[in-house]
Amino acid sequence: MVNKYQVRHEPTNCKILVDFHSEFILSETGDFVLIGEGDDSLASLANGAFFNYARANNQEHRDLDINPVSLYDPAFRKQTLARKNGRFQAAIYFAGKPLRLWPRLWYYHYANPRGIYARESRSKKYYVKQAGKSLKNELKSRKNR
Repeated sequence: MVNKYQVRHEPTNCKILVDFHSEFILSETGDFVLIGEGDDSLASLANGAFFNYARANNQEHRDLDINPVSLYDPAFRKQTLARKNGRFQAAIYFAGKPLRLWPRLWYYHYANPRGIYARESRSKKYYVKQAGKSLKNELKSRKNR
């Protein structure tokens, strides 16, 4: 059987945050990405807000930007948050320990160069960093025109 396994290519997206107030997501091809448009996938669990009233990721941010709009979260997002005590956990930690100590989960981590999201022995984290550098260079070149 040829091509027994289907290789999946996950796109590399970059979240751009400007002075903590404005945020948007660009695909690796430079297109804007909207999260949560009627989508029940894990990707749409991310906060789809594109403007923050607070100036930093603190209690003011939770009071102004997270709690008021959480009333309108889709049911699947509320259920996921309920299972996690209402919080998203940083990807590098699991149960308070570095993720590398949890081999089964490390396979799914975006920093693993041999994990499910790796391409050509490079981690998704590498590609995100490269995409960020590429975007910065593109913006600089346009500014200097």
